[in-house]
Amino acid sequence: MAKDIMKAGEDSGSIRAKGYGCTVTLCDGVVTIERNKIVASMYGFARTEIPVGSIVDVSPGKATVFTNGLFCLSVRTLDGDTPMLGSASESRKSPYCAIYTKKQEKDFRRLYDAVESMLPVDPLPVAYDQTPESLYMRQLVSKA
Repeated sequence: MAKDIMKAGEDSGSIRAKGYGCTVTLCDGVVTIERNKIVASMYGFARTEIPVGSIVDVSPGKATVFTNGLFCLSVRTLDGDTPMLGSASESRKSPYCAIYTKKQEKDFRRLYDAVESMLPVDPLPVAYDQTPESLYMRQLVSKA
């Protein structure tokens, strides 16, 4: 098994992928993105929890030697679905994205496959949407 992806016991069905400044875990129907201090300061928060029942779509952006990949979730909110972002530089706009390198791509592909296999037919709105709290969104509001 790959070094950066761990299965925490067959009973729990937990999958963890270590990304660029973050760790993404799928456990008990919840995707958790935990960011280290530096990345958390860029986003405005350190931890995001998303129930799989609120995920509309998942995107495994391709990493290359020259560009980072983007693991991005489109989440159903009370205001509609969050957009899928196209680049790692845009990911700071969303609490539902994680960046990974080419070396980490295989682990994120396994995570993508697991999340995709669990996607609901009719997603429910996420109970707590962190999008307005992102540092990027707060900066946009302060400039208006």
